[in-house]
Amino acid sequence: RGAVAGARRGLEGGLDGLKQVQSRLSATGVSSGLIGWLGDDAAAVADVTEEFYCVLEKGPDMLPLRHSYLLVPGLCGDLLPGYFSDTLSRFSALGVKAAMSSIDSTAGVCENAAAVRRDVLDLHSATGKPVVIIGHSKGGLDAAAALALYEAEIVPCTRGLITVQSPYGGTPIASDLLADAAVSDWLEDAMRRYIRTDSQAVRDLTHESRRNFLEEHPLPASVPCVSFHSATDGGGSVCGATAAYINGRYGEESDGLVTRRDAEVPGSWVVRYREEMDHTVPVFPHGILSREANERSASRKWALAALRPAEPATSLVTTTIVHADYALRRTLRKASGIRGPELHVALVRLLLQLGP
Repeated sequence: RGAVAGARRGLEGGLDGLKQVQSRLSATGVSSGLIGWLGDDAAAVADVTEEFYCVLEKGPDMLPLRHSYLLVPGLCGDLLPGYFSDTLSRFSALGVKAAMSSIDSTAGVCENAAAVRRDVLDLHSATGKPVVIIGHSKGGLDAAAALALYEAEIVPCTRGLITVQSPYGGTPIASDLLADAAVSDWLEDAMRRYIRTDSQAVRDLTHESRRNFLEEHPLPASVPCVSFHSATDGGGSVCGATAAYINGRYGEESDGLVTRRDAEVPGSWVVRYREEMDHTVPVFPHGILSREANERSASRKWALAALRPAEPATSLVTTTIVHADYALRRTLRKASGIRGPELHVALVRLLLQLGP
């Protein structure tokens, strides 16, 4: 009863803060002129959308055993029950070695790049096989940063990189949130209170931070890369409000968190997915998890970091988000044309088909 009361108080405080944030953001427009900046001076990308759909049509659902696979979650991914779980299960069923990265998903890009470096070296050492890295959302930035910062060490061990809905050029959600001092202070306080971290990870997602980082540390041209992005109209999605904000404020298509134009890695092969897909589809479980699975997944961050248990509101919110997403899709009978495991298998096969 005490835990529930504490969670309720935390949620009420968070909702009040969100209302104030929404009010202040209505007066901002800082991302105008920043969205899509990668296209200004970027190396040309190659549109391989047709090739992607051909891979989907051909089948069969299989992966070569000569590679190993590292999955890098996005911001707060290890707090969300079942994140990447369906894909890990599918890869295991296909007989390939796949592992979840050991990053702290609430940490900044540079800190996580060091963790990805260790993961790639460990996985390569354990299997003797080149590593295909799949990064979702911010996880794609962490993986790309590792390849840039530790090029000599891990690029020889890496078969290629796949970024899925990654804000490679930044996201207006982060840029707009941090442009207002009061909103920035609220975000910092919320992250320290509920996630036991600071806002560096969010700061790393602003357009300004991404431009500054990529000027010094672009993805090495020798790394084969496929970048995937999608869009949603927001209806029946937990990303509905943010999708509506991005479209209403900037007229940009997005998956609810990342615009299409900010997700194309310079010099990469680009898949511009045509069907409805929001930011959660590739990684959220397509079913209700057991209580044990919920607890195991939600507590992963605290176990790894040796921190005290999450605030009651934190665990309640993260679990509710995942289950609400599933319930919305079932109730509205709204589903993507493809689910996470099929998407990641197809992207891997596409990368291997295109690359050397």
